[in-house]
Amino acid sequence: MRRSMAVGGAAAALALLVVGSARAEPTPAPVAAPAHAPDTKLALAEQIITATDAAGTMRRMVSAMSAGMTRGLSAMPNTGDMDKYLPRLLDEELDRMTKAILPQLAQVYADTFDEAELRDVLAFYTSPAGRKLIEKQPELARRGQALTAPLIPGMQADMLVKIFDHVCAVQKCTPQQQQVMENVKKQLLDRIKAQALAAAKEAV
Repeated sequence: MRRSMAVGGAAAALALLVVGSARAEPTPAPVAAPAHAPDTKLALAEQIITATDAAGTMRRMVSAMSAGMTRGLSAMPNTGDMDKYLPRLLDEELDRMTKAILPQLAQVYADTFDEAELRDVLAFYTSPAGRKLIEKQPELARRGQALTAPLIPGMQADMLVKIFDHVCAVQKCTPQQQQVMENVKKQLLDRIKAQALAAAKEAV
């Protein structure tokens, strides 16, 4: 019974996997002022954020994630002027996110790189090659996704089979437990196949 519970738990997990001190301290010695004002690095980081079109990238990502939700809501009955309302709401949320996130992203750059490195990064992204990379990034992402998307369902299925087989070998499954694992594995493989078919139809 204990082994059966362990195997059942493993199957369930795999299913979820797929789908100071109180004493006064002496006053520290004064630190020498930096050669450049502290906001110099932040200003360079903000220029990098602008040069890399981080706002546009964020907008494209959120728009892509929201496309399915928009289509689903628009297909519902009695939604009134949902088609007009959703784009406006999305724009408002994107503006809010941009104002909240981009300054923090610039601070991350400023904290990660020194001033010389920031200048080098900015020089690249404002160069012809850097500007072309930014310009072509959406196309590169689309083509990369087109190359990898057909491979993912097969990789998921192969990985799932290997994981289930490994777990059953380690747990020394009985025939009954093997059947339980096979049933769960089949359900997950069917789900992967259905998702792949749905994605293929959507891509057409």
